[in-house]
Amino acid sequence: MSTVVSGPGLVRLSCKDNICSKDTPRMPAAEVDSMVKSLELWQLSDDRQRIVRTFTGKNFKAAMDFLNNAAAIAEEEGHHPDMHLTNYR
Repeated sequence: MSTVVSGPGLVRLSCKDNICSKDTPRMPAAEVDSMVKSLELWQLSDDRQRIVRTFTGKNFKAAMDFLNNAAAIAEEEGHHPDMHLTNYR
């Protein structure tokens, strides 16, 4: 049985601590549902494989600044999420 770490506890975890890798077993569905409920503004994707959130930038530069800052943090953490810039025109 695994332990669900959610909300503030989730923030303290790091991929550098080897808690997430290609070899990490998937969480049972009930644990996924519980975790996602505790993550304000995040949702489970339609295929239930990832958590997703939409951010809206003031303009193209603000959106790119946000993505670049998020990328720098992700690199430090050893976590490389899919990030997409859409509808910027």
